[in-house]
Amino acid sequence: MNEKGKLASVVEETVAAPTPPNESASALVIAASDKAGMENVDRGRINAIILRESGDSLFMRQQRRRDGRVDVQISELKRVLANADPNWRRDHEARCDVDAAVFLAARPTRSACVVVDMDMFYMACALQSRPHLSGFPACVGHGMILTSNYRARKYGVRSAMAGWIGDKLVAELSGGKERLVHVDSDFDLYKKKSNDVKAVLTEYDPRLKMCSLDEAYMDFAPYLALKISEPEWDHDTISRVLGGVDPGGEGATVCTTGVRGVLVDPYEILSSLPERVCAAALARVVHEMRGRVRERTGLTCSAGLAPNFLLAKIASDVRKPDGQYLVSPSHDAVNYFLHPLPVRKVGGIGRVRDKILGAFGIKNVKDLYRERALVHLLFKEASASFLLRASVGCSSSDSGESDDGPQKGIGKERTFRAGQSWAETVSRLEDIALGLSEAMQKKELWARTVTVKAKLHTFDVVNRSRSVPRGVFLQSGQDLAAHATSILDEIRRDFGKEQFSLRLLGIRCTNFKDAQDGEETSIVKYLTKPRSATAAAAAQSQPSEKSPPSEKKYVDLTEESVPDPIQTAGIVSCPVCQRKFPADENDALNVHIDACLSGGLIRETVHEESLRHEQSKVAGGKRRRITDFW
Repeated sequence: MNEKGKLASVVEETVAAPTPPNESASALVIAASDKAGMENVDRGRINAIILRESGDSLFMRQQRRRDGRVDVQISELKRVLANADPNWRRDHEARCDVDAAVFLAARPTRSACVVVDMDMFYMACALQSRPHLSGFPACVGHGMILTSNYRARKYGVRSAMAGWIGDKLVAELSGGKERLVHVDSDFDLYKKKSNDVKAVLTEYDPRLKMCSLDEAYMDFAPYLALKISEPEWDHDTISRVLGGVDPGGEGATVCTTGVRGVLVDPYEILSSLPERVCAAALARVVHEMRGRVRERTGLTCSAGLAPNFLLAKIASDVRKPDGQYLVSPSHDAVNYFLHPLPVRKVGGIGRVRDKILGAFGIKNVKDLYRERALVHLLFKEASASFLLRASVGCSSSDSGESDDGPQKGIGKERTFRAGQSWAETVSRLEDIALGLSEAMQKKELWARTVTVKAKLHTFDVVNRSRSVPRGVFLQSGQDLAAHATSILDEIRRDFGKEQFSLRLLGIRCTNFKDAQDGEETSIVKYLTKPRSATAAAAAQSQPSEKSPPSEKKYVDLTEESVPDPIQTAGIVSCPVCQRKFPADENDALNVHIDACLSGGLIRETVHEESLRHEQSKVAGGKRRRITDFW
């Protein structure tokens, strides 16, 4: 059956889909655990209202189809369990215990990871110009709610909820005494406030990661190491050092560890001190930082402090609003904090995985650890490993597996009301392509694969990809828009123009140059000049009598291929030694490059880089030297 036939079948099946009795709204529409401020809500009554008001919507019909597929998956897993070897539990538990010991050994012994989360950020920005709304249930957004204040959350109103559902919840649960106030979004304001927040946070960690406008992941180990080892330094001095500025003025020696000229891992410094000393210092510094954010922006933030970011993220929600919570690094302290929590509180465990785990009696993190053998039996290796790590309070970043790896993909998407014309749809796609191109240019990313994501008016999602030939890379908005529009047109033809109505479009780029070509030596990176699709097309449209250059844009020593010359007006430079040749003396240039490559320059460079690579492998783990942070 083609895509058009599948869509017709889906629509017919959707219209006829009955409402299952006693179904849970949390299994269908709640995308994450309850937000802060929703601890004591009447979940049963809220679920009933959500299901009653949205039970016949296209979205709920699609969610029921997805939920039905999860039920099928659960049945298949139960069949796997029924047919398992009688000794499965013993064998799988032994394997899990070995892996868990490895994970725990890698977990930092001091709490220095901090996740900062702004309190109801979009709403808080709006309240600065509308302070009177603090006494009413209010939210940002109309068709879709971006966030809500804490008064609205008491009625179950939360982000990613349809605005009209929020209206119903407040009206019914308040007995008609209150109504939900909607505020228009203002992303220019949000970006400005976010930049102000970031300006304060970077004084403590110049390499922080802003995962959104209102959330930051920070490593405080370098800051604490300096603060403890250099007690005479104030905050401004430490910030200048972390930013790469000599604290002593011209000619002074940067002292990073208390021993001038010696490089020491900041975690080694912290580990040499009692844990309570480090914890107290971190708590004071984070409290001071939150005060600086409030003074600079007028906004409050909450923070989670823990030995890794998985725990810090969960902890950031504990003392909201305007508070902080520290998870001590000891095994008992981590278990005390983590084990009673519902598995849904763990980042990476969503609606589907929560339902599958629940079908096997796994409700909280303690259950997840107790049933580690069952999880290892039923789930794929990567998923089982992630769940085991989570059950003991560890994450892949503990051993540096995720933070230092190359970026795998980058994308942008945009939602809108269904019913746009094809011209309007293409225009939106071009805007997305331009925005994605700007993001790729900032990160110096060049991609070979473009994926278009299209969510139909039925809430069915279609993803389709295309890769360009080797040696050609995409980065410009023009190239991305051209490929994305062509892909979307293919999707439109498959589904039929009369049924093609979209509510979301997105573009994602993957298969980046570095990831594709493998690890490159320094000289290879210097010589690399990615070839864009636009440039490739221009080259094909202007054939030359000279031999075409190799498609590869990097030095491949194993195949003895020659890198592209570096050409300026009428002059061609050797990419190895930079010797210049007239542009029309191609044969002489090729002979010279052969001689250069046969010499010792390349061999010596690659040998040096190989030694550095081997040394870094021997050192192992994530680099945590203080000097890595400026």
